[in-house]
Amino acid sequence: AKADFLFCAGDDRTDEEMMDAIPKSWAGRAVTCWVGSANSRAQFWVESNHALLAELERVAATWEGQRRKAKKSR
Repeated sequence: AKADFLFCAGDDRTDEEMMDAIPKSWAGRAVTCWVGSANSRAQFWVESNHALLAELERVAATWEGQRRKAKKSR
């Protein structure tokens, strides 16, 4: 299967390894997020799982709004 987007979030050493394993060729379509204190391996960080969920809900709502707007303009 071919993916358009990669999202990685984590809070421990194995998650750091996962982020390090993302191929450079995916740099333009991968987003990494660290949960807890800031981490140099991730592009973004949030303080808690609850904060991550809130951000993901905002992203989903934005995408849904864009999808509906595009559908109406057809």
